[in-house]
Amino acid sequence: MVRFGVIGCGAISSIFMEAAKQLAGAKVTRAFDANAARAGRFAAQYGALPCAEVEELLAAPDVDAVYICTPSGTHAGYAVQAAGEGKHIVVEKPMGISAEQLDSIQAACEKSGVKLCAVSQLYFSDAYQRVKRAAESGRFGKIFLADLSMKYFRSDEYYRAGGWRGTWALDGGGALMNQGIHGVGLLLGLMGKPKSVTALARTFVHPIEVEDTAAALVEFRSGALASIVAATSVRPGRPRVLTLHGTKGTAALAEDRITEWNVEGETPPAEEKGPVRSSASDPADLSCELHRRQLADFIRAVETGTRPALSVAEGRMPVDLILAAYRSSRSGKTVYLGES
Repeated sequence: MVRFGVIGCGAISSIFMEAAKQLAGAKVTRAFDANAARAGRFAAQYGALPCAEVEELLAAPDVDAVYICTPSGTHAGYAVQAAGEGKHIVVEKPMGISAEQLDSIQAACEKSGVKLCAVSQLYFSDAYQRVKRAAESGRFGKIFLADLSMKYFRSDEYYRAGGWRGTWALDGGGALMNQGIHGVGLLLGLMGKPKSVTALARTFVHPIEVEDTAAALVEFRSGALASIVAATSVRPGRPRVLTLHGTKGTAALAEDRITEWNVEGETPPAEEKGPVRSSASDPADLSCELHRRQLADFIRAVETGTRPALSVAEGRMPVDLILAAYRSSRSGKTVYLGES
């Protein structure tokens, strides 16, 4: 049994709770939110104890791990605090919003020896895993090109409601850093480490500090190329589409569904019926099943002493690329990523 303390009791935390309720190895014992009334309501709803301060939660003997679901710019601070108290960590995206934050999380986890799981639930979908296995076994041949389209829509009310949304200090970026980071992580999981990025990030529609529209060209260390388009400005919003091209064929994913499989010598999989479920227009339109799978993977890692599928390295790689894209947009130059 892994006993969790929840830090941040907003909308996404309810997805985590629904996932945790389906796992015999998970129990939520404590909850903290900067809004004490919200923490109280959350705790009452899910049978946990509310904490007035995060330090109280982290010191609690009935907390083995924390789930961090607060504004993006605060993730790193809470993660470092939790690691310092020997608590394992599940952290929503992005893991941090600056290189300094990422470095601090990595150092704290290494020092304390705690497990960290960076949430990217679509990684655990059957469709993504099928494409990933096919890519790794060479069934697409040499992969040379990919494109990632994330044309979402968010209203002005969405940004106003959060207060922190759309700010550099607490959101860390816009369509790329907030909405786009899951897709960027999936892309990197298939293509490997990036070598360089050339990007443009602009704000066309919303009255926010950060970008609502971005386009980037990435070169990978393998020599392959990828294009990325991310937006919260496109009405009415479309599902995320990731397409992979190799010398032996093409595959495409729309959210957690394979929509194209044209591979030399292979029969396409049976087509799934019904509309693709997507948070392209509604960020709350999420099922808890993929969160449940990722949480189960994290619990196994804690209980067996192994590594979560998506740990610190996987959590920081898309953030590092997005930060480089922002530097490219500001400078008007191609930015080369480190060789580490």
